[in-house]
Amino acid sequence: MKTNGAYSLPYIIKAEWTSSLLFLILLGPIVILFLHLSFKSLSALPGFILSLSVLSGVLVWLRSFKITILEGEVIYDTLFSKNNRMAFTDIKKLEISIGASNRKAGFVRFNVCSGAGMIAINMKPFGKHDLAVLADVLASRAPGAKTDEMVEELRRGNFSPVASATAKKIWQVSWSIFLMFFIIALIHGLTKR
Repeated sequence: MKTNGAYSLPYIIKAEWTSSLLFLILLGPIVILFLHLSFKSLSALPGFILSLSVLSGVLVWLRSFKITILEGEVIYDTLFSKNNRMAFTDIKKLEISIGASNRKAGFVRFNVCSGAGMIAINMKPFGKHDLAVLADVLASRAPGAKTDEMVEELRRGNFSPVASATAKKIWQVSWSIFLMFFIIALIHGLTKR
């Protein structure tokens, strides 16, 4: 998936439909269950309304993710943070960060850093090709911007380092949670005696 020359500016990136499909698969059965229960008893109607509202809210939130790449700047919009923009000339560093260290962005983030601040782009709702275009445009048009290894791989269209680093981080977090609960259970078991 080579991106050089395969795009023109302005380039608008929106959340992929697969993100919406994932939440429809996860939350849709709950909505259908409450709809079925509300036909049997009106006491389940608030559950139906709440579950439908949550599903609708998540879908609206997902559809609000948008990256606009113009001739001289990048703009990142979400439902809760509009108009985060940075000129290409201000960009000092491009990096991909994985983990829960920044709760205002996603678990997998494309950080666009300047001397004055940072735009943390949640990578999960966007497609691989669009992220490769983003990496290529920013790395090629930001004079003097430093890029990390994962950004360079993404720029070449190779998403594997990002996917494997994400899986490794999820594995580490899962083991940490497991060990924490194991130690709590062990302490609880020892204090019961």
